[in-house]
Amino acid sequence: ITHFTGDTILTSPSWSADGKTIFVSRYHPDRVAFELLGVNVASGQSQVIVPVGDDKSSSTVGAEASRDGRWLYYASQVGNRDSEPPAWVIRRRDLGSGAEETLVEPPRSYRPDLVLGTFFRPLPSPDGKLLVYATRYGSELWLRVLDLETRDDRWLLKLAQHDELEAAAWRDFAPHYAFAPDGRSLVINDGGKFERVSHSDGAKT
Repeated sequence: ITHFTGDTILTSPSWSADGKTIFVSRYHPDRVAFELLGVNVASGQSQVIVPVGDDKSSSTVGAEASRDGRWLYYASQVGNRDSEPPAWVIRRRDLGSGAEETLVEPPRSYRPDLVLGTFFRPLPSPDGKLLVYATRYGSELWLRVLDLETRDDRWLLKLAQHDELEAAAWRDFAPHYAFAPDGRSLVINDGGKFERVSHSDGAKT
């Protein structure tokens, strides 16, 4: 589909709601960051949706579109790139107007090198009412659920493996997970196996 020159690294490909576009992040080694592209499937032409920030520390990965085609959700790196852990927030963009808002971000820290929360791998539910995302809690990788209508935010499930926040984001930062078509559960890749998880209570099968 694409024919970029050089040893191009692309990560987190996902479909648009109409299936005509693939959203994917492209790595720029000179900026040590990812820009977010929209690639037309028919022509292979790409368009920059979220560029690398001017401060050389802004990066965007893990884009997922809502089923109605209005919103695009993604994780963006913010602040000091050398912070511990690396600081990422969850944002969404109105694909019609281009307006962007931050949905999940940590509270303000009294130290610029200390991050009080980092969030990545957003996934909207089929009905557009919920957003599942990953976060690091202590040394653990967890999933959380955000109600996009009430903004209620709760813990869902601890995953078996560690995130890759301190590695390259070439495979994104957490294993892939997906909503079942009816939106009542998630299928996750965890600990070397597939599991179905109820997003209402975290029960696994």
